[in-house]
Amino acid sequence: PQSPNPVGNLFKKAFGMFFSKAAPVPETTQDALPQNLRDALSQSPRQFRVYETAAGWRLIMVDAAIGAVDSASLEIMQQFPVDPQYLRLCERQKTCRARLTPKSWRVGLERPHHRFPFESARVAASMATWTDSYLKAIDGHATCRLLEGQDVPIAEELVQLIELHDQLSRVGSDSPLA
Repeated sequence: PQSPNPVGNLFKKAFGMFFSKAAPVPETTQDALPQNLRDALSQSPRQFRVYETAAGWRLIMVDAAIGAVDSASLEIMQQFPVDPQYLRLCERQKTCRARLTPKSWRVGLERPHHRFPFESARVAASMATWTDSYLKAIDGHATCRLLEGQDVPIAEELVQLIELHDQLSRVGSDSPLA
């Protein structure tokens, strides 16, 4: 399979919420989600796509586009069991983020040792080498898997964003989650 493009400007949009899970996900969607998340989904007037990730769940609200961190998005997040650290990150950075590619350590690589902007050409070359290794390591892995919401209508202004998310996260593949 072709390696995904890890660069995307999806982080400017509010569309992801992460949830932690304690045990492996069972075979059925109904059993996969914790009761408090199932209850919140059933009580919400909003429509969501529900994804499994390597360490939890991701919800993308698909019936309307809202601001990343405004009163409407915070109110929706408070209806769900959102990771408190993730919520603080969203508030602090005034954005919601969803990983599109696996974390490096989940595919057997250390985190990169350098941060952008690079201090020298040597450091930039080192990062380029790490990036090549990373792209090879993530080949054959998905970031999330769609569990629910395949048939939920998506607001027109979100269709391309959801399609890009699903493509870059390899949602439709049978690849293991990482």
